[in-house]
Amino acid sequence: MSSLRGWTLEELRRSLASPRAETGGGTAVLVGAAFGACMLAMAVGVTCRHSPCGELQGLGLEAEEASRRLLEIAEADGLSYGRVLEARRAPRQTPEEVIRRQQRVHQALQEAIEIPLGAARLCLEMLELASHLLDRCRPATRSDLASGALLLTAGLKGSLLNVRQNCAGHPDPGSWLEQARDLEESGGRRAQEILSRLEEDA
Repeated sequence: MSSLRGWTLEELRRSLASPRAETGGGTAVLVGAAFGACMLAMAVGVTCRHSPCGELQGLGLEAEEASRRLLEIAEADGLSYGRVLEARRAPRQTPEEVIRRQQRVHQALQEAIEIPLGAARLCLEMLELASHLLDRCRPATRSDLASGALLLTAGLKGSLLNVRQNCAGHPDPGSWLEQARDLEESGGRRAQEILSRLEEDA
C-alpha cells in the first residue's frame, strides 16, 4: 500500500469502495477527522489574519499537526487490520502451527486495538480544542468549527467501534474495553455538549 497521503481523492474513493482490507471504516472516519482538524486550523488562520495573536496561532499549528497525525493513523489502522487477516490465514495443520498462528493473531489484534484507541483520544483532544476556539475565533468561522467537530465526533465514535470489534477476537480485552468505555462515555458526552454549543452559535 502506497502512502495514503500521496493518494488523490479519487484514488481514496475507489479504494474505500473496494473490498480491500487496508481501507475500510477506520480509514474513512479518520480521514474525515483529519479534515475536521483542518477546519479548526482554518478558523484560527482566518481569525489571525484579521487580528494576529501568537497564542492562537500556536493552537492552529496544534490542530494542523493533529490533522497530519490523524492521516498517519488512518493509514496505520488499515495496515494493522491487514496484518490481522494475514495472521488468520497462517497454516494450522500441526499443534505447533496452531500455537504460532494464535500468537500472531493476538499480536496483530493488539495493534489493531491500540491504534484506534489512540485515534479516539486525539479526536477528543481536538473536540476540546474546537470548544475552546469558539470563543476565540471570528463569528464567521463558527459553522466551520461546527463542521470540524462533527467530523471529529465521527472519528471518535468510529474508532471506538473498531476497538470493540477487534477486542471480540482477543482473549484478554479487559483493559482495552474499559478504556474504550471510558472514552465513549466521557468523550461522547463531551462531544454532544460541544456540538450543541457550536451548532447553536453557528
